[in-house]
Amino acid sequence: MDEMPRPGTPIQLTLGPMTWRTELLQADEEILLLSLGEILPPDLRRLEGGSRIQCRFHEGSQLGSFEAQVQGLVTLDGRERLALRRPAHVTRNTRRKHVRVACRVAMQLRLPLRNEALTRSRGREFIQMCWVSATTLNISAGGFRAVLTLPRHHVVANHREAHVRFELAGERFRDRRLTFIRRESAYDEPVLAYSFADLSPEEVGRIEDFNLGRLSSGRETEA
Repeated sequence: MDEMPRPGTPIQLTLGPMTWRTELLQADEEILLLSLGEILPPDLRRLEGGSRIQCRFHEGSQLGSFEAQVQGLVTLDGRERLALRRPAHVTRNTRRKHVRVACRVAMQLRLPLRNEALTRSRGREFIQMCWVSATTLNISAGGFRAVLTLPRHHVVANHREAHVRFELAGERFRDRRLTFIRRESAYDEPVLAYSFADLSPEEVGRIEDFNLGRLSSGRETEA
């Protein structure tokens, strides 16, 4: 069984489009106990026992991740905590650091959308793969955050991958694969974060050169 992070390590939980920031309180041979802060997020309270949830954490220059099964809520020292079954395997990878700049780049994203009107009228989910317009808020060779322009009555459905088309500094990126990271709830419009999944080393270098050029020119600041 792999070594867990130390108590006190921040742990980010992800389930579909939802994310929560927690802290590891303790870990024994069977259970992980996580602090949920002063106020328990309602979405976490509704999680069913047995649900599988993605967990990420940082250790120095490494990014750790694992999937764990939700055991449920327990009360400790008068506060509710989240109990997870200890995973058998933890992945650790050295983090790649990329220059990220605030930059508005027009994009086309292909991802699943749920038609809310048809879903209500048919009594079942109506989901289609669609191309939608998006504009980045910031970008690096590792990924980007973008605000999406969705058709009326549509919302982004749960997904793990998407595809993107855009042009940057004369370089055309066509149908490149993306990995979904999170949906950001602090905005009125849908803002999603993705990482690039299949860029070549040459393409990574060109994006890095573009961003370094913007930083050195003083046109943008590092985000």
